[in-house]
Amino acid sequence: MLKGAQKRMVVLRTASSTMFETAYFVLRDGTDEGTSVAHRSMLEEANRILAESLSPHAHANAKKNKRAARRRALLVFSLGFVVGAFVCIALFLAFLP
Repeated sequence: MLKGAQKRMVVLRTASSTMFETAYFVLRDGTDEGTSVAHRSMLEEANRILAESLSPHAHANAKKNKRAARRRALLVFSLGFVVGAFVCIALFLAFLP
């Protein structure tokens, strides 16, 4: 048996979901679950996380952000390439005999 390996969890059971029956959330160390206010806030946070992860738009937004980041990276690379080419041409023309 390991000492100090105790973890606390919040278990959410749902009958309304066709995909999930139960969700388990492992609490961070130092969370106070003794009061009903803390318990309610933990459930609200768990529900918020579930709502974000199950949202049909969450996956689409992640793809959009990835595409936008790729476009920005390509734009920065292209701009750097063009500026570098102009600098090389300018230096070549400046030092012609």
